[in-house]
Amino acid sequence: MRRLLLVPLLMLLVAAAAASPPAAPRTGGHTPVPGESTRRALFTALDTASPVTLFRMASLLETGWRDLDPDSLLADSLMRLSAAAGYPPAVNRIGHLLYLQGDTAAGLAMIRRAADVGDARALYNLGALLQKEGRDTAALPYYRRAAAESLGPALMALGDMYREGRLVTRDLHVADSLYDRAVLAGFPAAQNALAALYEQQLGIPSADSCLMLGLRYYTGGAPALGVWFFRHAAVGNAQAEALLGDAYSRGYGVRYNYLESLRRFYDAACRGYAPAQFVIAEQLDFFPDALQQLPDSLLPAACGRVADPEYWRASALQAGITDARQAADSLLSTPNLINTDTI
Repeated sequence: MRRLLLVPLLMLLVAAAAASPPAAPRTGGHTPVPGESTRRALFTALDTASPVTLFRMASLLETGWRDLDPDSLLADSLMRLSAAAGYPPAVNRIGHLLYLQGDTAAGLAMIRRAADVGDARALYNLGALLQKEGRDTAALPYYRRAAAESLGPALMALGDMYREGRLVTRDLHVADSLYDRAVLAGFPAAQNALAALYEQQLGIPSADSCLMLGLRYYTGGAPALGVWFFRHAAVGNAQAEALLGDAYSRGYGVRYNYLESLRRFYDAACRGYAPAQFVIAEQLDFFPDALQQLPDSLLPAACGRVADPEYWRASALQAGITDARQAADSLLSTPNLINTDTI
């Protein structure tokens, strides 16, 4: 049966090869076509591929993989093969596609079939589609089950319900927890939702709390939210200021900006933060005139323009910072929350 289903795929491959321009000849051998060996290996594996493998192949082909260009037609065919074999994630994907194409009854039936065996994305999709039809009460248990599997969109949808008091008792702290889990599950939209929750309802935490939360997200794969918290902490905390310098220096959570990075690190150094002092010493070793790039208006009043790298290295040494690794580890470590904003 699988060989019959693969015939259209092989025909697509032949057609693609016929439509491609001939490879330029090369003296002494065959000029390889990009993706040729990968595609050949792919088709060799299809005969014995499990539904799980078919699903993974389809997912890779949707965006391209290694030297293989994206192939939406082949990806769709493999996804349908996986669904026909009953693999729940593929059943959900094809069901959602059918729903979006207008075959709502067949699409919902497939999504429900995948949800009934506990597929997290199918549970979420079923909840979202029920909610779209105005059936919020029916959607809620599906969101709960998907959230229990730590699926980001479901966690955020449930967080929205608790924030608004829709179908549940309004509880901003439960909403906070759900958004937090969605952020750390890698769902980007939850970062904005969590920031808005603090700005509009919970209130901005103290500088020390913002620093701790910022570190949680900055090191947990949500740098934009980490930077948001660092900005609120920076006025009262030199480590948060230095972390903003780190973010600007790497373009992590913000757009890369060397001058802004230098300004932030220098401000933290002037406030007595040893890792930043070591960074400034290193900068001045390589670029002795680096601080000349900072206009007078951006110089901290505490120390003005101190361009001696040995001064900053000696300052960092007093706190035990002797190399770049120590500086980086200290920068990203949980602070003792003793603030020493002096030079």
